Amino acid sequence: MAKGGEARLIKEYKIDVDYLACHVGTDLVRAKIAVDTDLSELLPYLNAVAEKAKFLPKFNWIRFVFRGYPPRPNGFWEVAIKECKISVKTFPDKDEAAQICKELIAYLNKVAQEKDTISPSYREWHPPKAIELFKHLPKTNCRKCGEATCMAFATKLVLSRTRLLSRDKARLRSVQSLEKDAGLKVAWL
Repeated sequence: MAKGGEARLIKEYKIDVDYLACHVGTDLVRAKIAVDTDLSELLPYLNAVAEKAKFLPKFNWIRFVFRGYPPRPNGFWEVAIKECKISVKTFPDKDEAAQICKELIAYLNKVAQEKDTISPSYREWHPPKAIELFKHLPKTNCRKCGEATCMAFATKLVLSRTRLLSRDKARLRSVQSLEKDAGLKVAWL
């Protein structure tokens, strides 16, 4: 069990790292963190500042992308928080998982300490519909994205199973309207 300073929201936490059951034959791991305090009050602030935040207030749940603290150029971990439980994935090994979890706790404590300077966002996340995203794609089924059809690519984007590459910008009609109309925050690689 790790301990933090007295002025922190999270003072004690326990990290449990295990292999992903859904990826049989790989060494990928995920981390579960149990913290000593309910983080529900922090969720609207995370919704305001975290990357690609997906906030469901009626379930006291949020999911977002964490890039490390301080951020790393190639850092990309998915974080989900509900009350006193945090889930973080995916890691190549247990050592990296432990390090990133410690950085995540530091980040959460920083957000808690800076609450007075952050305007909380109670905006609820609504998943975009693949058909709305499809409207912004070229509809040529060129397969440059790696998918058989533009609709398949749109579906994978909506399900967060793929990300757009910088070269994809030219093939989209308008990234701004894509984000506005489809409600999708585009992550560029």
